[in-house]
Formats: sequence, structure tokens, C-alpha cells
Amino acid sequence: MIEVTWAQIKTFSTDRKVSIQEIDLDERLMLVVFDGNLHLKCFINKEIEPDKITDYEDNYQGKANAAQGQVSDDGRAVVAVNRIAAGYTIYPAGKSDALQASGYRAGVDLIFDADNKVRRFQMLSNWYGIGGRVIWEGADLADYMSAKLKAPATAHGVNAAGDFNKYALGGGANMYIPAAPGAGAWSLSLTEKYTGTNVLKCVPVPVAGNAGFFDYNSTTNVITVNATQTGGYNLYDFEITLFQFASHCWGKKQDGAESSIEIPDVIGKLLFSQWVIDFTLTTAKTSGIKVGMIMIAAVKGNA
Repeated sequence: MIEVTWAQIKTFSTDRKVSIQEIDLDERLMLVVFDGNLHLKCFINKEIEPDKITDYEDNYQGKANAAQGQVSDDGRAVVAVNRIAAGYTIYPAGKSDALQASGYRAGVDLIFDADNKVRRFQMLSNWYGIGGRVIWEGADLADYMSAKLKAPATAHGVNAAGDFNKYALGGGANMYIPAAPGAGAWSLSLTEKYTGTNVLKCVPVPVAGNAGFFDYNSTTNVITVNATQTGGYNLYDFEITLFQFASHCWGKKQDGAESSIEIPDVIGKLLFSQWVIDFTLTTAKTSGIKVGMIMIAAVKGNA
């Protein structure tokens, strides 16, 4: 245990968000803080240092001697690992949200077969993808499923006098860029949403190096113009694939065989409600195979 000053104890307690533990030694107060293996202590003489005593009593004593972390009813420490932001609820989802509906989990079912081999998954609010499970039935080892995380096009711009222009990227693809108010060739609402949802029609796409024309606040769900072109996002009028992968069936090469694979969370990734995941099933057979998925997600709620 390291002995430090009262000023250092205060700073450590505030920065690490740990409570001060108080021990009354009659003429002195012994104050201790713990953070893992790091233990600090200081002494304050009640008669010689009344200003420090007053500071402690007025600003810290009310929260002193709090339990170090969560404890059970019998006093044992409760250890929980959660890298998801506060306010999010973790749950399994076997269906996507319905973009045009007011309720959750009324969208596409994440069970499909060789005759219906594409499923689109989307949430009504920003969410963390933290794992999932894939179950195969009647598959051969050559069968596989691919997934693409996509940013759909920001396609609701109107070709009329407005605050934006389009910058041609080639091949018919364009990027929206801010113009002087009213001097642009395109009108675009940054706040418009799909009916009954919290999903903006503008789709923010991350830009490396903060060289984008727009900022997006994922907490408030607000897109704003970045006048200095140092924003984290751009808006495009075409669909962009942000990430993709493919995985073969895991199981026996035998009709009727059932197998599964679980995908654990490493670090939860925040995904925006404007983005979608397209799952595609590729098979050697035209029927007799099914695949089902459960996505483990964390969302704040139906805002």
C-alpha cells in the first residue's frame, strides 16, 4: 500500500470512480482507496488539518465506505463481463425488424432453404452484434452461407434546388456533398425517417481519416453537415458493402444430418439501424436443405 497526499487520494478516487474507505483513528483519519492491485492511503490530522477534514466531510464522506464492486447477499463479489454500452439489453433474435412496422421482430424469419435463399436482417434502432448461432439441416459440406453487411443507398434526394450537389465517382455512382444554402442542385433531408420507425433515410457510411462531409451522432441519431470536411461519414446514392464473409456447412455429409456452429462475441460492434445484413444460402441441391440463425444482439429499445 502506497502512502500519498490527500490531494492525490481525491484525484485517484475521482478518476478511477472508486470510493474512499474511511478508518477513524481518533486524532487522525486514515483514508484508503483500492483499484485492483493498486492500493493508496493517506492520513489527515483532525486538529492540524481542519480544512482537509472539512473538504472530505463535505465532498466525499457521503459516498465513503461503499462496497468495492457488486456483492451478493452473503457478501461475495459479483464479477460480470460486459463490453456493451450502458442502457442496452442483450437478447437472441430469430427475426429481423420490420422496417415499415411500428413493432420489433415482425420482419423476415432467419430460417430459409434452397428455394428461398436470401434473408435481409435489419434493426429499428442502433444495435450491437455480439454473436450468434447457425444451425444446418440436411446439408452437404459444399453448401455454404455468405453474409454481407451493407449500407443501402441514400436514395431519397430530390433533383431540385437545395443545399447539396452530387459528386460523380464514376460508373453512375455519386456522393452527396454540401453546397451553399439553396445553391445546390439536390434537395436532401438529413432528418427524414421511414414511417413508424427510428430509421433515417440518409445512410451514414464511415470514412477513413475523418475526411467526410457529414457527422453522425449514434446516441442522438442525428446527421449534420461538416463544413470543414473533417467528418466521419459520407452519404452515397448507391449501396456499399462494408464487410462480408462466407462459411461452409459444419456437419456430416449426409441427408438429414443436423449440425450447428456458435459464433462467440469478441468485442461487440455497434451497427447502425440504417445498415442491413444480407444472408445468402448457396447449395448444390435445389431442395431438402434448411439453415436457421439466431443473432445475439443488444439494443436500447424501440425508439
